[in-house]
Amino acid sequence: MHIAFLGPERSVHFHRSLATLVEQGHRVSLLELEPGACPAAGIERIPLVPVTAPRRAAAAWGAAIRRGWGFGRASRLRRTLRYAKTPLWLVSRALRLRGVLARLRPDLLHAHYLQRYGWLGWACRFHPLVVTAWGGDLLEEQDGLDAMDGLLTPRALHAADAVTCWSQELAGRVRRYSPPPTPIEIIPFGTDLSCFRPDLDGEQTRRRLKLEPGARVIFSPRASLPNFNLDVAIRALARLRARGDLGELVLVLKDASYGEAACHASLCGLADSFGVAGHLRFDGALGQREMARLYSLAEVVISLASSDGMPSTYFEAMAAGCPVVAGDIASSREAAWNGVLMRRVDPRSVDQVTAALAEILGESTLREQARRSGPAVAAAHGDIRVQMRKQTRLYQRVLDAAEASPDSPWQKSALWDRPPGLSHSEFSRRDE
Repeated sequence: MHIAFLGPERSVHFHRSLATLVEQGHRVSLLELEPGACPAAGIERIPLVPVTAPRRAAAAWGAAIRRGWGFGRASRLRRTLRYAKTPLWLVSRALRLRGVLARLRPDLLHAHYLQRYGWLGWACRFHPLVVTAWGGDLLEEQDGLDAMDGLLTPRALHAADAVTCWSQELAGRVRRYSPPPTPIEIIPFGTDLSCFRPDLDGEQTRRRLKLEPGARVIFSPRASLPNFNLDVAIRALARLRARGDLGELVLVLKDASYGEAACHASLCGLADSFGVAGHLRFDGALGQREMARLYSLAEVVISLASSDGMPSTYFEAMAAGCPVVAGDIASSREAAWNGVLMRRVDPRSVDQVTAALAEILGESTLREQARRSGPAVAAAHGDIRVQMRKQTRLYQRVLDAAEASPDSPWQKSALWDRPPGLSHSEFSRRDE
């Protein structure tokens, strides 16, 4: 099957899913809006706009604005500007996308992330179209949804032949906009079980982070953004260290390149004021394998999101055999292992976070249970290869439905001059 993708080119989870589809024998074309993406080998990369020096400079400037100003203020500026530029941007990119799709002739188009990518899928009028809704698309608590989202996001969902998302909560929000016949499948990214395992040697990582031999690691794989409440984690660390009975504790966070520079600076200042700056490590060398070693090294993982879809953090921690302290939100309540291998807390309560961490660090029962049964839980609910096979079956159902219905948008598509009686698969492969 030949699948063309639109999506956040810099997302490691998105790239991992594409690489898995390539591994399973599919042809994958990534239609890039942003320069500088580095997907895995075997993925055909097609820029939708010329990658020029001024464009690279503009992308770097935008990234610097987001890191320095903070996502909130940068988002408000971006939104103010895009009322003027979005219609022109959407039309120009959609026309370019139509031309690329007419040349590629993929079996279907899959747009990850409704903002920009899903909008483009709708605007180019290509079918079959599958869209994936991410948490930031529909969870107003994360960044707020403005009038432009309200105008274009429902159109993208209404145009889709199928929708995927991470959780039941997101599926409920998708259903507000999608017509009843549209299939909605819950297909989280999951994780690579061959990479995330409990038996990895973390000593090299321990030396790289300059950790003492007996240091006990608390790891947060979330970015330095207000939504992830890392200030609460630092306050909890200070309280745990004040107890003095849990050994040498170190909190490992992602460095400033993941998130906002202003948020990162405030976290450093907070750690300094509580006297735990020396027990904080910021790590920027977080490729997939290094991330897996960090999970294996950690005794507990924290994910204190105030709002989230179904983060891959849960699956990665389970695969590594590490218990999780998670914010008590819809996605963590939906997780099949909550209350057994996960402790749910109010993400803004220092008392609850401290108590949950003290319970896990103070007694080995939950840690041993997570190491023993976590990989099986991850295999049952979050194996990326299983999830991508489920996604492929959805693709096939969408293609079968498109070919069977004379009134389907695909049958009426003017993108290709398809001779009558020639099936989709026959036409898309006639020049091979």
